[in-house]
Amino acid sequence: MNESIKEKIESGISRSADWIGVVISPSTNLTLNVELLETAYEKGIVGNPCVIPFSQDGLPTYALGQITSIQLRNPHIERHPIQKIISVRGEANPLTTKHDTRQIEIGISAVYSVQEDKVIPTRMASVPPTGTRVYLLSQEILDALMEPHKDELFYVGKIYNTNIYLPMIFKHFGKSDDGRGLGEAYHIGVFGKTGSGKSYMARMLIIAYARHPEMSIVVLDPQGEFSKEIKENGILRKILQQKLNRKVEVWPITNISLSDPGTFKKILMVSGFLHKMGIKSPENQEIAADLIVSYLQNPKNYEKKKKEKITYHLSRTSLIPTSIETAHHRGVFMKVIEFIQLEDTLKRIYASEDRRRRIVTAIETRFEELYEDWKRITLLFAKDVESKLPLQQLIQKIAYEKVILFIDLSEQGAEEIFWNDKIQRLVLNDIINALKQVGNEKFKQGEQLNTLVVIDEAHRFAPRERQEEEELEALRINFVDAVRTTRKYGLGWMFISQTIASLHPELINQMRVYFFGYGLSWGSELRTLKEIVGGGMNNNYLALYQSFKDPQSSAVLGEREYPFMVFGPVSPLSVSGAPLFITALKYDSEFLVANNLSIK
Repeated sequence: MNESIKEKIESGISRSADWIGVVISPSTNLTLNVELLETAYEKGIVGNPCVIPFSQDGLPTYALGQITSIQLRNPHIERHPIQKIISVRGEANPLTTKHDTRQIEIGISAVYSVQEDKVIPTRMASVPPTGTRVYLLSQEILDALMEPHKDELFYVGKIYNTNIYLPMIFKHFGKSDDGRGLGEAYHIGVFGKTGSGKSYMARMLIIAYARHPEMSIVVLDPQGEFSKEIKENGILRKILQQKLNRKVEVWPITNISLSDPGTFKKILMVSGFLHKMGIKSPENQEIAADLIVSYLQNPKNYEKKKKEKITYHLSRTSLIPTSIETAHHRGVFMKVIEFIQLEDTLKRIYASEDRRRRIVTAIETRFEELYEDWKRITLLFAKDVESKLPLQQLIQKIAYEKVILFIDLSEQGAEEIFWNDKIQRLVLNDIINALKQVGNEKFKQGEQLNTLVVIDEAHRFAPRERQEEEELEALRINFVDAVRTTRKYGLGWMFISQTIASLHPELINQMRVYFFGYGLSWGSELRTLKEIVGGGMNNNYLALYQSFKDPQSSAVLGEREYPFMVFGPVSPLSVSGAPLFITALKYDSEFLVANNLSIK
């Protein structure tokens, strides 16, 4: 005869759970104080999860929580005369050691009741009586409690200081009848210093969401780290394609075609091309860029003026139509140069004849050099190159083909095109606009995009403080607008960052799920961390986080471990809103086995 869920839990407690203590006074419905049994004195239990069986509303109920602190008490030696004896002798037998007691504090993270063989999430609406037994949680007990959700569970870490896999549930962002969709998007943050394991954690989260075939993922990759693993057929690609049967594409920026004339104008200015042409001041560069864009958009309006005498004659023979999309062709560049040399054009750029002559001289002496720069700039907008795809069509893939896109925005992904940090920010801005546009289109059709966008190095693109650099400030504002408006589109963002204090506070405020790796324990980082998790609620949570070992130090002393504090509605054990503490699974081994993703 099959065991009921209650019987499985009770038998799990009797077989595999260590009894470590009993509830004592004072305790509350949020935090239980527990007197440790002497048999548990030598156990390393801080961070360990516990289960407390008790009765609530006539139902068998099980409270789960992590041990956040341990306190040694010995009232006999807290008096001054005894302390003086100890300072001289080093002990005060029989008072020292034998009369020690140890108390632990457990922050309640989840409560479940069993009713009619169903596990029902509930809350601690009472306090277990003193003397109630407290057990260390075991995998067997946790599996019995999680049995109703077993098909949805996913694992990225073990509960801190244990070998127990922490169950997590990652629902897609769309609406669904089977309960696997949220109906709205979540914004996620993965934080930690360099070497804290945040890139491995991000990979595991990407895979967690990729299990939903109705969901798309876009990875904006400014360093090319994720794209490289895909191109080299690494673990991430093998899992996505072989195990999850997902369509995966890598698009270096050199293969993407932009179309916004405003972006073209800004790139002309920030690339140094106009400066090389002899146009020095930003004000005059803006005038020249406006004129060039206007000419490429409406070349026929200037044909009559081209009959005028120009200072430096070029061959005008070109069968290629003039436009921003064809500007990379040499013949179109020659037409642009002829247009710039027109008397009327030069006078609109500079009133001074000497400065107009400087432009003409620069064209005469640096023509080939100018063309090479022009070609590298305008290839970003070319649409008649076989390997290129317009940005709008690329983003449409996530809406209608449900692909997983890796957009390589690194210098290695920008071969043959002009590339620097300012241009990278302008391109990112265009990508965000395209994502918002397609999300809005789907929303108007009564549908959701159901997409996760992952952005690495987020602190570089959405810093806390207002920026003087125009391109960065525009991108910063656009990110803030995106996190505010796209949740209803089913468009969520995962921000990966080395810092939380330097990230725009609105991005942090809009996040629902946080993964905090090692290295955020000092100064402004710690203050921001307190604001997020509510340091006043239980300072022991932050104390436990601050006790994390540096993964680099643990690698020197033994095996590298990546601890994380997880905050938000991502686990059945976090329903109370308390943080959870985990050690990340080894990406290339434990993670694959735990989630049945092993590859050949």
